[in-house]
Amino acid sequence: MSKARPLPAQDFLREVFTYCSKSGELRWARKTCRNMRVQRVAGYVGHQGYRVVTINKIPWQAHRLIWKLVYGEEPRFIDHIDGDKSNNRLSNLRECSQAENNRNCPPSVRNKTGVKGLSVFRGKWRARVVKDGKELSRCFDRDRKDEAINWLIEKRVKLHGDFANLLDISEATS
Repeated sequence: MSKARPLPAQDFLREVFTYCSKSGELRWARKTCRNMRVQRVAGYVGHQGYRVVTINKIPWQAHRLIWKLVYGEEPRFIDHIDGDKSNNRLSNLRECSQAENNRNCPPSVRNKTGVKGLSVFRGKWRARVVKDGKELSRCFDRDRKDEAINWLIEKRVKLHGDFANLLDISEATS
């Protein structure tokens, strides 16, 4: 696995940006090229939904720059706690492993049930949770969707802890 390119130095980031932890906005503190304006929100929203900031023709995800700016460390992965990719408030960002980050992602766009880990298998509801490569699954009768969802909630909280993404479940049951 190749190592990601290192982020710009914290001193450089402090010189070029101002960051408001309440709004989560990264703003230009000084002019770095002709077509940008000081105090304007830095970057644009990229095709994956993350704010992207270009420095010296290199695109960077804003939440990674913010982490380095504030903590001075290179984060391996950053998780948006509430799942909102545009919410770069420091209170919404946490460093994590790739596995933890994957646990907190929303259901795939191909998911037909609207609930991550829930599918139809041989005419029954199949609930699945995976942790560290080990899968727990259980089947429920078609008229027992609520039981399957409750089982998923219980197992996600037990296995995934703070990274248990329950947002999709609350949306599917409301």
